[in-house]
Parts: sequence; C-alpha cells; structure tokens
Amino acid sequence: MSVLFKYGLILFSLISGLTIYLLWRDTSSPFYQWAVQLGVSELIDSARSLMSTIDVSGWFVYSLPDGLWMFAFVLFMMAVWDFQMTGHGRFWIIISVIVGISFEIFQALVSGMGAFDWVDMLFMTIGAGLPLLLFKKNQVYEKVL
Repeated sequence: MSVLFKYGLILFSLISGLTIYLLWRDTSSPFYQWAVQLGVSELIDSARSLMSTIDVSGWFVYSLPDGLWMFAFVLFMMAVWDFQMTGHGRFWIIISVIVGISFEIFQALVSGMGAFDWVDMLFMTIGAGLPLLLFKKNQVYEKVL
C-alpha cells in the first residue's frame, strides 16, 4: 500500500470523526462552537437538519469518533517512524497507544474530565490495534558479513 493511501486514511479517519461530532453531537460540543466562531454554523446546521432523519446508534455518535481518532493517531505515529516497530519507532508508537487509551482511563479517575465508558475503551483499543495489525512492516534482518 502506498504511503499516500495511508496518509489519506489518516485524514479520512480524522474528518469522519469530526463529521460525526458536528452532525450528531450536541451543539454545545467544542467542535460545533469552533464552527460558530469560524462562521460556518449555518452550513453545519443545514447538514444537521438533513441528517436528523437518520437514526444512528449511540455507539456511532459517542464511541466511533474516539476510535477513528485513535486509529488516525497511531497510524500517523507509525508513518512518522516509517511503519517500523524497531528502536525509537517502537517506543513512540507504543507511547501513542498508551497516551490515547489513558485519556479514557483518566475519565474514570478524574472528576470533570468526562465520563468513562467501556464501549469507548473498546473502540479506542480497536482503533489503536488496527493500524498495528494492518500496516506494520515485516521486519527482515540481514546478517552483515
């Protein structure tokens, strides 16, 4: 798979998560408020009106964006390290997974950070694991004579 495809997948995941937030989440969300500040809330409100007839599950609205963003984050870190799970690359890719999942764990531990949800944790774990399963370069070690 080309690097361009992988970066496109990162962008697609980020935009998909943002779109779900803007079209189905409450208008008090920070993303919607930024849209208001940017002067594009009327456009988003029109799209929200069109999408209001589509009944979507709670996991789609509340958990899928986290999984998509986690997928994009880990895939980006892998791209930075040329998809190699060796040396410094391995360290930073593992740190990206830990940091991403830690946000959900902190919601269980710290008051005011949001609400911990096992479904969110599941989606974030899947989002972190998929890039590792799909895009890790096979390591071939050659013996230097």
